[in-house]
This record gives sequence, C-alpha cells and structure tokens, in this order.
Amino acid sequence: MPRSPDVLEVCTPATRPTRAVATLEVCTLAISSDFMTAAEPVKASFFAGCAFTKSYVGYVHAVAHSLGGKYNIPHGLANATILPMVLEDYGSTIYKKLYQLAVYAGIADESDDHAVAADKFISAIKDMKEYFQIGDTFSEIQKEDIPELSRYADKEANPLYPVPVLMNAKELEKYYYMLMPEEEK
Repeated sequence: MPRSPDVLEVCTPATRPTRAVATLEVCTLAISSDFMTAAEPVKASFFAGCAFTKSYVGYVHAVAHSLGGKYNIPHGLANATILPMVLEDYGSTIYKKLYQLAVYAGIADESDDHAVAADKFISAIKDMKEYFQIGDTFSEIQKEDIPELSRYADKEANPLYPVPVLMNAKELEKYYYMLMPEEEK
C-alpha cells in the first residue's frame, strides 16, 4: 500500500523523486512479480522515513490522524484511502511533480503532458487500492463529528506542513464527506 509521505515528498518544496516513489515502486513489484522478498517492505519503510525527515507530511496525514484518533481507523489504511482524493484536489499545482513521479515509476512517458502523467499516477494509486482491496469510505464517520475532525486536521497541518494548496478547517470538511458512504451523507 502506498504511504502518503512518499508521494507528498514530491508535492512539497525540497524533493527527490527517486526517494519519493520508493513505496510505489515496491507496490508495483508486489503486484507484478510472483515473489516479493522480505527486504522490500523494509526498504520502502526506510524511504518513507526519509520522506518524513525531508519534507514533513500534508493534509492526507492530518486527516488520517483525526480518523485514527476518533474512530481507531488504522493510520496506513486512512492515508491510502484519502491519498487520491487529495492529490486530485491539488490539481495543476502538483502536475509537474506527479509527472516526475509517474515517469520515474514507469507509469508515464517523458513525452506525456504533465496533466496526463499526473492523471496516470493517480490512476495507478487507485489501481493499487483496488488490488489491495482498499475501499473509498469509512462507515465509522459521523456527520456530527466532521466539524471537530476538520478542526483537528487544520490545527495539525497549518502552519506546520508545507503543502501545495492551503486549506482551512471548513475546506477540509469535504474530505470527510467524501469518505462517508453515500447512504450516510
């Protein structure tokens, strides 16, 4: 499962695509090969630590913390579930960096437009989510909790995390609604 810090490193100022896609690369190996060595997850974890150290984390992480704190949703699962939503929402502000990731990971060609490559990269994350049977919603989320959850995420992310798009608590509420099953909205 991709860990958001690996991707978010490329979506923040001081970045190195080679480190940023380590977990994506490991997931690609896991999907495409018959055997995955025990060292690959350790390598991915190491690169994730490098990403944390170099560039912090972003809104994906902050929202995941609030979900874990309130509902005990596993942190990695929350990050993986939220990641494509936030990357899509960042839009053109991260196309160039997602292009770099996509080319490095072999998902896009160097001749691809930045927007096309970014879309391919986000689609690859969605494909991995599907492969690992990671859903798009959490039934635990209660509508009445959303203002409080978004305030927690906002206090964590602002002003600590260097993100490509600034959002406030009210703007962060949309992610919690997106994470709710349709019948509970």
